[in-house]
Amino acid sequence: MSTAIESSDSLLLVLDVPVGVEFGIDCITYETGPKFKGLSMVPSGLHFVYHGTGMGARQGFFIFVESKEILIKSWDSSQEEILPKHNLPEGSLKSLHEALARGDLNAFLGPFPFQQHHTWKNVTNFINSSVLDRSD
Repeated sequence: MSTAIESSDSLLLVLDVPVGVEFGIDCITYETGPKFKGLSMVPSGLHFVYHGTGMGARQGFFIFVESKEILIKSWDSSQEEILPKHNLPEGSLKSLHEALARGDLNAFLGPFPFQQHHTWKNVTNFINSSVLDRSD
């Protein structure tokens, strides 16, 4: 699910990821810490989000980010993976949006890694949603 937001930044929220998970976007990988809730300032376009727990192969998925968008994903601890959709009830989703509007989650969001964005754009220059749909 995605929702428009007021600022020019897009957000990728990944809720309930445990400490120590390998989390990456495009060409940069991090290890999650106790405060991790996602990324801010995600530029529009195609991105590859991936993760690993050290117990097997990395898993990932592509996303297309529109300007001023909030993408919300959730961690499934039983499968040890990021779910393609969040699992929040409507009341919790509303509270989350209110917290975002107040800036309560800013300290829990890492900035998008712009230092490698040019490399990612060059690698994915000819990939669009049609190409991804065909390759499934």
